[in-house]
Amino acid sequence: MFNYIPMKIFLLHLFFIFSISLCCLPLCHLLLKNQKKQEIQYIFLQKKFYIHTDCLQYLAGDTLWFRIHKVNAKTHLPDITTYPLYVDLADRSNSIINRIKIIPDNGVYQGYIPIAQTASNGAHQVRCYTIPATNPDTVPAFYQHPIYIGDEKPAISLPPLTDFDVTFHPEGGI
Repeated sequence: MFNYIPMKIFLLHLFFIFSISLCCLPLCHLLLKNQKKQEIQYIFLQKKFYIHTDCLQYLAGDTLWFRIHKVNAKTHLPDITTYPLYVDLADRSNSIINRIKIIPDNGVYQGYIPIAQTASNGAHQVRCYTIPATNPDTVPAFYQHPIYIGDEKPAISLPPLTDFDVTFHPEGGI
């Protein structure tokens, strides 16, 4: 009367398709997750800059010598891309006093910034960045290094030592 074989084949096919879709679901999720990770890595800069200067305090008219290391933010290995870096000397109000563009020499960024005779005394910053870091679609990756320009050392305010207790114990501790 009623033939169950076509119904069994249909159910078997349905089960097979359903099981394949369940097996592929984690794979699809993993592929989407990897794509999202690549998008995030593209959006957020994956570089870190480190500025080393010859000293932390300068006089007006001095020359600020520096060396910049650029590394991969994830692995901390040197980044060997060769696009130029921009280095700014900015004062306390973030107005730029001097800006230079440097190109790497054998993977090393180094150079100098002359400090004008008319530079104001006080705290300043040396900043470095690349042009992609200034793209409004990305998070800026500026590296800032504080320096001081002036004759006097900056006043460092330490909290006063009001009450302290010093005790000496034998080797046992008590």
